[in-house]
Amino acid sequence: MSPARPRPAPPPRRPDLLSAARRADPSLRRRMTAMRLPLLLPLLLLPAAASAGPAAEAWSAALPLQAALDRAGCPAGAEVLRVELPPALRGVGEAGNGSDLFVQGADGERVPAIYVREAPQPETRRAVQEPSTDPTQYLLASTDRPVDGLRLSLGRRKMAVTARVWRRTSGGLVPHGAPKLLWRTDGREDTDLYFPPTREPLELRLEWHHGWGGGAIGVEHLILQPDAAAPQTLRLPIRSQWVEETGLAHYTVDLPHPIPPAQLRLVTETPVFARELVVNARVGATQQDEQLGRGQLVRVQLGGASVDEQAVQLDLGTSSDRLHLQVMGDGQVPLTVTAVELTLPGEALLLYRPPAGALTLRGGGPMGVVPPSDIAVAAPELGRMSGCTAAIGPIEPNPTYVPIEVASGLTDAGQTFDPANMRWAWNLDGDGQLALLRLPASVAALSRNSMNDLRILNSSGQQVPYILRRSDLRQSVEGVQTERSEDGKITRFVIKNPQPDLLIEAVSLRSGALAMNRTVNLKRPAGGSLEFLRLSTLSFAAAPGAVMPEGGRSYSLALGQAVGDTLVLEIDNGDDAPLPVEGIELWTEGYELLTAIPEGGATLYLGDRKVGPPEHDLGMLTGALQRRNLRVAELGAPEERSKAPVSKTELAAVWAGLLVMVGGMASLLVMLAKGAPPAPAEPAPPAA
Repeated sequence: MSPARPRPAPPPRRPDLLSAARRADPSLRRRMTAMRLPLLLPLLLLPAAASAGPAAEAWSAALPLQAALDRAGCPAGAEVLRVELPPALRGVGEAGNGSDLFVQGADGERVPAIYVREAPQPETRRAVQEPSTDPTQYLLASTDRPVDGLRLSLGRRKMAVTARVWRRTSGGLVPHGAPKLLWRTDGREDTDLYFPPTREPLELRLEWHHGWGGGAIGVEHLILQPDAAAPQTLRLPIRSQWVEETGLAHYTVDLPHPIPPAQLRLVTETPVFARELVVNARVGATQQDEQLGRGQLVRVQLGGASVDEQAVQLDLGTSSDRLHLQVMGDGQVPLTVTAVELTLPGEALLLYRPPAGALTLRGGGPMGVVPPSDIAVAAPELGRMSGCTAAIGPIEPNPTYVPIEVASGLTDAGQTFDPANMRWAWNLDGDGQLALLRLPASVAALSRNSMNDLRILNSSGQQVPYILRRSDLRQSVEGVQTERSEDGKITRFVIKNPQPDLLIEAVSLRSGALAMNRTVNLKRPAGGSLEFLRLSTLSFAAAPGAVMPEGGRSYSLALGQAVGDTLVLEIDNGDDAPLPVEGIELWTEGYELLTAIPEGGATLYLGDRKVGPPEHDLGMLTGALQRRNLRVAELGAPEERSKAPVSKTELAAVWAGLLVMVGGMASLLVMLAKGAPPAPAEPAPPAA
C-alpha cells in the first residue's frame, strides 16, 4: 500500500482589507449597511420592471374595477406616493395581503407598491446585548435599521415593572422616550415600549414593582411596518327584522359591496340593556349562514353612568353581501335597532418612484391575482418616507376585465324554448352585464311548479342562463285584512290572505302587553271544519321599568306553508281579559335571480306545471358570483297571457276520452237493463 500523498499547501490568502477595516472600526459595518439601503431600493425594482408586458395585461384583465389616481397636490418627483383604499375596491376573498390590487402606469407597466393595513404586526429582531453585571440594566448595541421600540419577554409569571430607555452618545446618556409601566397578568399583558426611531446604542433600566424572581429577561427590537391605514366606518340601515315567539330578534343588513367587516355595533336609542348578539353571513355555494362572531352588548346611560360596550369583533374569511344578526331576547322587550355601524380595517398602498403620467389602480377581484412586489422587503423604510397622498377618482368598471362566466361562455344564450303554455310574463331590460334581480314574494304564488317553470328568453327565443336562490329577506304580505271576535275565553282572528298560493313563512302578532302567558292556535278552513296547523305558547314578562316600543312587541309564529285565502288565529285567554293585539301580519320570502340580461332585452316566463327545472352550468359559480359587486334590479308588474290554444293531438286525446266515457256509460246502462226485474202485468178489467 502506497503511502498517502501529502496535500499541497494552500495558496496564501490575499489580505482582506475590508475585514481588517471592520475589525478596526466596528461601526463601519453599520454605516455600510445604511449606505447600501438606498441603493437597494432601485435594484429591487428591476424584477418588477422585467415582469411588465404580457403579465401586466393579464393582471389588468383579471380585476373588474378601476380608478384613476390624482397626485396634483404632490411635489414633482416625490419618491413615495400613498393611496388610501376605499371599501368598494376591496377584494372578494380573504382580506389582508393586497394581492387583489394592481397599479398600472401610462406605459402599461406595473408600478411597484406595498400593501399596508390598519394596526400592522410589528417586525421584531432579537436585540444584541452587551455584557452587564446589573440584572436590571441592559446595554443594547446599535442597529442597521431604525428601532421604534423594545419588546420584553418576562415569562409566564405575573409582574409589573417600570422601563426607562436612554441613548448612549459621545456626551453621555440622553433620555429617549418616556418611561412606561409594563405588566403581565392572567391572559393579558402590555410589554411593548415605543419611542422615536433611532439607530444609536441604548441602555434599558428596569424598576421592578412585583413578580421579579431574579435572572435575565428577553429583549427584542421592534421595527414597525409602515404607518397604519386609518380604519373606515360604514353606517347601514336595517333592511328587515322580525321576532320569533321565543323572543329571538332577527335583523338583516345589505352590504354595499362584498366586504369583510372587522367590527360591528348596533345603532339603537335604548339607554339600558344587556343582550347577546350573534352575527352571521350568507356565504358559499349553499347560501348557508356562517357565524362571524358573537359577543355581549352592554349599555348604561343612566344616572350619570356612561357604559357603551357594543363592539363585536368579526372574523370573516370570505366576503359576503348580507349580514344576518340575531339578538337574544331573554324575556326582554326587543331592541329598536335602526342601523348598524361596521368598522373596516384601513388599507393603503405605498408606491415607490411612480412614473410620470397617468396612474390607474385596479381591484375588486379575488385574492391572489397579483403576485407580491419585491419592494415589500423595504416596507419600514417606505413607510417612514411616505408623506404625499394621492386622491382616488370615481370607481368605474374596468373595460379590459373579462369575467370568468363570460370567458367560459356560461352566460351565452342556450337552447330555444316554446313558452306557449306559460301563463305569466315580465319584460326585462339589460346591458349584458350580470345583475341581481329581486323577485317579489307574489311571483312564487304564480308558479305552477315550485319555481322550476321559470324561464328567461331572449328576442330569438333562446334560454338565458340564470341562478335562482331563496332570499333571506322576509317581506310582509300586502293587503291582509283581519276580523276580530270574542268567543268566551277565546279571541279569534279571521285573516284574509289576498295571495292564497303564497308560501307563508310566519304569522306575527303585535301586542303592547308587558306580561302575558297565552296559548295560540293556528287553523285554516278545510272540508267544512277547521284544520289544525300550529300550536304555540307565547310567554313574556318584561323587566321592571321596561318601555314597550311603539306599536307593541312582535311575536312570530313559524309556519312555512301555503294556507289558502283564509287563516284563523285563536288566542286562549284563560280566565284573564282578552289580550290586547295591535296588529297581525303575514310574512313570506321571495327569490333572487343572478343573470346577465342581454342588451336587446329579454322576457321572464312563469306558469307551466309541465316544465321541469333548467340545467345551466352557471350554477357552478353560485358562491363566487354571490361575492361580486352586482347591479340590483327589481321586477315590475306581470303580464297575464291568454291560455294557449289546444293542439290537434291534445284535441284528439280529449275526443278519445269522451268516446271511451260515453261507451262506458252505454255499457253500464245495458247491464242495468238486463238485470232489472220484469214489470208487473196490468190487472184485467173487472167483468161486467
